[in-house]
Amino acid sequence: MDLNVNQKKAVHCISGPCLILAGAGSGKTQVIIKKIVYLIKKCHFNPNNIFAVTFTNKSAKEMKSRIAHQLPCSIIKKITISTFHSLGLKIIKSELCHLNIKSNFSIFDEHDQMSALKHITKKKDKTFLKTIRIIISNWKNKLINACDATKHAKSVLEKNCAYYYKLYQSYLKSCNTLDFDDLVFLPTLLLKNNATLRKKWENHIKYLLVDEYQDTNLIQYELIKLLNTDNINFTLVGDDDQSIYSWRGARTHNFSLLKKDYPKLNVIKLEHNYRSSGRILRVANILIKNNPHFFKKELFSNLEYGPSINIISAKNEEEEARLVLKNILAHKSLNKTEYQDYAILYRNNYQAKIFEKMLLNSKIPYYVVTNSSFFLRPEIKDLLAYLKLILNPNDDIAFLKIINKPPRGIGNITINKLKEWSKIRKKSLFDSSNDIGLQFILTNRSFNTLKKFITLIKKLRKDIYAQPMLALNNFISSIKYEAWLLKSIKNKKLCETSIKNVYILLNWISELVDKNKDKSTILSDIITQFILQNDLNNTELNSNKVQLMTLHASKGLEFSYVFIIGMEEGILPHYSSINSNVDEERRLAYVGITRAKKELFLSYSNIRCQYGELIYTKPSRFLLELPRNDLFWNTYNIKTKVNIFTEKQLMYIKNVRKCLK
Repeated sequence: MDLNVNQKKAVHCISGPCLILAGAGSGKTQVIIKKIVYLIKKCHFNPNNIFAVTFTNKSAKEMKSRIAHQLPCSIIKKITISTFHSLGLKIIKSELCHLNIKSNFSIFDEHDQMSALKHITKKKDKTFLKTIRIIISNWKNKLINACDATKHAKSVLEKNCAYYYKLYQSYLKSCNTLDFDDLVFLPTLLLKNNATLRKKWENHIKYLLVDEYQDTNLIQYELIKLLNTDNINFTLVGDDDQSIYSWRGARTHNFSLLKKDYPKLNVIKLEHNYRSSGRILRVANILIKNNPHFFKKELFSNLEYGPSINIISAKNEEEEARLVLKNILAHKSLNKTEYQDYAILYRNNYQAKIFEKMLLNSKIPYYVVTNSSFFLRPEIKDLLAYLKLILNPNDDIAFLKIINKPPRGIGNITINKLKEWSKIRKKSLFDSSNDIGLQFILTNRSFNTLKKFITLIKKLRKDIYAQPMLALNNFISSIKYEAWLLKSIKNKKLCETSIKNVYILLNWISELVDKNKDKSTILSDIITQFILQNDLNNTELNSNKVQLMTLHASKGLEFSYVFIIGMEEGILPHYSSINSNVDEERRLAYVGITRAKKELFLSYSNIRCQYGELIYTKPSRFLLELPRNDLFWNTYNIKTKVNIFTEKQLMYIKNVRKCLK
């Protein structure tokens, strides 16, 4: 497809700071690809000096895949296309001596962090531990280190967190480990405090492109600025109307900062939408105009205007589910469509339960998009913990995770004694396990079992660099991991899936081993790649099933026919945001609306059951903000005048009523 006038402007804007204000469905990814090609072919930039940063591995892979049609592989390999965290990791690995970090460091995910905080605080309350983790994360994302946290602590809870923050950082240091936030926090602090290194990286990154700029938080914006202190050449692509991640630090305020920090900022608007009908865009534009804006824009389309937006009013949530599914069946029958053309979007995961029940009863194929990553499955986390311990024996969390996976008869009494011993000796659990003095505080049986485990790990550490795959396969066989899964997982299908996952992981490792020329860094690279996989488990998005997902998960996707359910006060907008952040809830509704290509359905329930009580609800304020002339209110109770509908609408209503009988 040829570029439109503004898309061409965006591609050709090279000198100075550039913001591409890209509306939903405006072809921003194509513009980014074309711009990278333009930088290399027309402006003669060295591919090694071009960095494109996005927020998910999925987006990075899509960018690489699409650019493969424009440039040869030899050039693509030189371009850095990554997430912010991968870019940060690249800087960390290049500057280990300045950060005082050992090269074999490992990375804690959220589950590892919770285990570490549990160890540090001696608390078991998951809610309390999660609160501490979030507060520490927020401090890091505001460039506040452990020493300065006390100054920023306002409440008693935050003061306690500041204390735990220091202990947590010391624990990470002792384990030679970083957490996920450190991957941006450490390089940003380093470049901020070291002018020489800042100049070095600025000279290396001659052109920076950042996608999904509306999702950036304070520290990511600081990193962008630090990489563009003198030679200001960058392109940021984003849409403030699609900023829906404030709960993880994203700030629309970063758009305002651009105006202030870069007075010569070139702003190019992409308002031509290639996805949705004219009516859907009119509804979306009118809704989002109720929000304040740093930059004004209005989407338009050359596609047909399209049918009215259907508003489905139901008595309760069960009837809402029933009516939505009846609408899908009637619509599918009338339009000869496929199940995969339909998406049901919702604000909260619990809303999907009643729909799943009715979809099963109706034998309608469906798929629920969740945040459950392949790498969070128990058997995968076990094997990754083994790999992490092999790479970094100081990783106490990995040690504790797999010391009894499969069971070796090392009980809690033995583990607690080992912990006390390591604390006295100021050594890691792994190194402490080698101490001869342990035999005086452990039983002979426990000491010998522990020694056998340490010998096993040492052997694998020795063998894996010579013949990685042979060593791993022999190791898994020697610990009888598959036999343990068969014995411990009673559900046959679940057990088969777990065993299959083990071999999927081994195959992936094998592929990475074959690609990696530097055998000395192979384990580090493999583990890092796996830990940084942060995308949704959406492998079935292209199968012929009705798709169910949260509004947050739908961002970046599109469907011919979209149903947004639960359009009620307290759900959308969410009750926790009504008095504090209703603008973001409106943006969330806007994101959902702009997923629809051809038709949009919005539903709500008049009564809901919450905590065993019937609650009378009100239609969402967002419904009342939509233009009345573009809506068809379908209450199934009110007698409507048939002469206001087209012949196709009458046929549609007839089909719905037929399904309801």
